[in-house]
Amino acid sequence: MINLIKVLCTFKPIITNSVVRFITGFPLIIGVQEIGEYYQNLGFVLTSKTLATLTFFLFYYFIFLAVLDGMSGRIYTFHETRNSANLNKNPLKFAIKHRNKIVMLYKLLFIAGSIYALIMLWFFD
Repeated sequence: MINLIKVLCTFKPIITNSVVRFITGFPLIIGVQEIGEYYQNLGFVLTSKTLATLTFFLFYYFIFLAVLDGMSGRIYTFHETRNSANLNKNPLKFAIKHRNKIVMLYKLLFIAGSIYALIMLWFFD
């Protein structure tokens, strides 16, 4: 068991890489969505809704987080390298100081939107 954990830990930089998540996310999401549509056409509504929920979560993890992490990282890196003279002025000072909280707020807003969409899918479809 310990050897398996060591092997999985060696792949952690690849799994947490935003580009790898983005590239592997598209085929995975499209595949799950196609399977869900297949079951919808067969009349298995519960299975198709479950697969649609899985598609939402896969989209959130693979696509949205990869894009959000990449965007926020580039914005802050730009200001730290090319706008370093203004790092001590507001609102840039505030944004850099609360970088993690701002990114978490965006993530939570997207989660709220996804939950709303899932509620509409499950109960009002």
